[in-house]
Amino acid sequence: PQQPHIILSGGWDNTVQVWDTRLGHSIRSLWNCYLCGDSVDFTSDGNQILTGSWRTENALQLWDFGAGNDAQIAETIEWKSPTSQSTCMLFAAQCSKDPASSMIVAGGSQDNEAKFFARPSDGRGVTPFGALVKLPKPVFTVDFSASSRMAAIGSADGQIRVLDIV
Repeated sequence: PQQPHIILSGGWDNTVQVWDTRLGHSIRSLWNCYLCGDSVDFTSDGNQILTGSWRTENALQLWDFGAGNDAQIAETIEWKSPTSQSTCMLFAAQCSKDPASSMIVAGGSQDNEAKFFARPSDGRGVTPFGALVKLPKPVFTVDFSASSRMAAIGSADGQIRVLDIV
């Protein structure tokens, strides 16, 4: 975020906590986020929070951070798999590092896939543009390089797949 003293944490208690390190306690909460991995991130401008939940419905969501005391869901990003009817249950989700956070990458289990999404500058109308499907094991971690021109996908098969984004 724009404020260096604000950090996020999340877990199995169905919440994401927003912390102010100067105060030593949570100052806000996002509810109904079941995080089971590294799947919470701020957009580069700090206006939205990305969450990836380990569940079959509404797994990937963007939240408006500046919506008063409680962050509100800005968009639930639809996840459709080209290979099955089931939804990927997410372990990992990250925003790209460019100033507009123009991309999102997320991955998980059930279908063992990672997917890339384009995020418009207003943060709404996110659309998929690429995927790694039918991986041998679940995806546990994802991230973008500092330039956002490359991404890394780590999975339970012990492999890290590094991809150029063009």
